[in-house]
Amino acid sequence: MEEEWETKVNVWMKKYQIEKVRLNLIYEALTHSSYKGMGYDVKDNERLEFLGDAVLGLIVAHQFFVNSQLSEGKMTEERKTMVKNEKLAPLFDKIGLKELTRTANDFDFSVKIRADFIEALFGAIFLDKGYLRCFEFWEIIQELNKGYKLKSSVNEIKESDSIKKGDLSKNGESVILKNAKNVLQEYCQKFGLPLPHYREIKREGLDHQLIFTVEIIVEILIENKRVILNESAISLTIQKAEILSAQKICDQLKLNYKTD
Repeated sequence: MEEEWETKVNVWMKKYQIEKVRLNLIYEALTHSSYKGMGYDVKDNERLEFLGDAVLGLIVAHQFFVNSQLSEGKMTEERKTMVKNEKLAPLFDKIGLKELTRTANDFDFSVKIRADFIEALFGAIFLDKGYLRCFEFWEIIQELNKGYKLKSSVNEIKESDSIKKGDLSKNGESVILKNAKNVLQEYCQKFGLPLPHYREIKREGLDHQLIFTVEIIVEILIENKRVILNESAISLTIQKAEILSAQKICDQLKLNYKTD
């Protein structure tokens, strides 16, 4: 039974692109204190919930600061509205968390409890992968609730982060990186190679919640010899899956790119 549950959790994590987060943290985030009350020796999610609440507040505050000219008082009001339980609980349902949670039998999933699980997940992701990965996960789940999404500022965050890490040209000016698809296309054009070919090889899931698998096929040069590489990636959109597959090729070629 436990093995079956762990398999479901792993599949779910891959679907929402957080498969690299430490499993013990995700398991903890999905465990309610009532489960411990049944005699199981496990950690519950209350501490992660506390942390995730703060992380979500920061994400939303950051979005408002970047994308609006609202006053401090108005941003405070809007932030409270965006992260209140009534807004977070529907996300719990839409990303299919109920069957993954560990709770007491016949447990009542109130609005607050469902919101708590969402916050705990962000706490887990933050501990292992940091703020930016939380921001990306927030954007992914917002795609399932399009009416509840601010204009993204994730690209601005990544660009400023890359400058801090020293992505500078020789003359000291910052380098504006392009996404992996553009980088690969320019690579092929530079060496007179065919442009990369992308094809959808699988789509699965419900009509309103499809998962796409895309394959990239590209010719590269190794010691002046043409070699064909192929990689695949999955995502909630075809465009994102194409970019992720292109990133895998860029990584092999050690080409720098901006993650989207």
